[in-house]
Amino acid sequence: MADTPIESPYATQPPNGEIVLYEGHGHVRDVLGHATQGDLRVTLEWFPTSGIAFLLRGSSPSMIDVGSGGTVSLSDGRVLNGVITSRHVSHGAAGVSDEIRGLGQMVWASEGIVRQVVFEVPNFPRFHGSALEVSEGGTTQSWTGRLRWETEAWIVVLDERRRATGEAETVVEQLRDEGGFALTHSGRLERKDGKPIAVDDLGDVLAGMSRFFSFVAGANTGVTLPRGLDDRGNDVWVQWTAPRVEPVRRMRMSCYPELVVDGAIARLPRLDAVAERFVDGWNEPNFRELLRYGVGWYLTANPHHSAETKITLSQSGLELAAWTHFVIGERISSTGFVGLPASDRLRLLLTEAGVSTGIPKQLGSLAAYAAETSDGKGVWSDGPEALTQIRNLLVHSTKKLRAMDIPTDVMVQTSQLAVWYLELALMFLLGYEDQFVSQVEGLVRVVPWAVGT
Repeated sequence: MADTPIESPYATQPPNGEIVLYEGHGHVRDVLGHATQGDLRVTLEWFPTSGIAFLLRGSSPSMIDVGSGGTVSLSDGRVLNGVITSRHVSHGAAGVSDEIRGLGQMVWASEGIVRQVVFEVPNFPRFHGSALEVSEGGTTQSWTGRLRWETEAWIVVLDERRRATGEAETVVEQLRDEGGFALTHSGRLERKDGKPIAVDDLGDVLAGMSRFFSFVAGANTGVTLPRGLDDRGNDVWVQWTAPRVEPVRRMRMSCYPELVVDGAIARLPRLDAVAERFVDGWNEPNFRELLRYGVGWYLTANPHHSAETKITLSQSGLELAAWTHFVIGERISSTGFVGLPASDRLRLLLTEAGVSTGIPKQLGSLAAYAAETSDGKGVWSDGPEALTQIRNLLVHSTKKLRAMDIPTDVMVQTSQLAVWYLELALMFLLGYEDQFVSQVEGLVRVVPWAVGT
């Protein structure tokens, strides 16, 4: 039986279109105390960078100071804090118009109890989940757009948004064709035990969920425009802040397949354990470092155009992943770990995860280059050594071999290997044990450490 999709207060817009958050009467006051009022419009805009923008049109000139901080008051009592970026006064047949623009953010809370949090997610990829259905004007639409994950404490639901009733294409499909930015999914978060959600806990929980959504997407995205609702569905907590989001490109960036074919059954990848590690691990200082920095470096490296950037960031992420697994996990002493060459640390981590350290045959240019004695120290015996040697050349070139001497195809294939290693290492530490998309090998298969389990 199909579910009804989560209702969003924000109208579905074409890619890169602004999202209207508020229209009505409002006041602007700068830090010097100058104030004005008029028709106010608050939007989420994507360009030149994502941000919460406001525009107030007054009917008389004001003394508002451009470049200063200020507050923007909505008619319902909510207030944005921000900066006034421009002011334009014009005289026409209709009289004087004073336009004031700026950027801001808002966190608002009332005395009510938060029972659930609803939110939007931009630029999240398509996964084939359970059925959703909506009927309007005699037309019924159905699509497999509901994703659901459970952790020990939380239930997370994410619904893929349709463009409009009567149109078969989803926002994800339209965005994939046109590129850029759009709200692709609407979500809901609630406690598993049904208890109220403490507002003080929302910061860490939503930060962990945003990192989880980003990792699944393979690029930065996250919880956007979250609203805490009470038992009657009224807003009792609202946050408007600019999301950090990577523009969508035609190539899918996620290391997870749209669906997993398991015998005669097609299902979602099993990501509950991964979601749990992100939400619960965000409160563990040692693991939070991996989620914040290790995953963060992956999220920058994966969609990046520069092979050199991919290599250096991925190597940093791999070293942090190895430190987390072996030292924080009390498998190797810190002294013993630091005494190992970087290639040995990576080799140990990959071996423990069941990942072959040989250079994949699909990376023929790198394999051929590694077999040469090009650095004067002998051949590079495997993938970890080739990666660490090339990364070292990028940071510390030698007289015998410089980074600029490495052929472009070798550098590109090294970057592919680096990101692939980091994806695998992170999935291993996050407890994922299902199928993944092997970008290097060009196939979907079970992660190496779960083969045979």
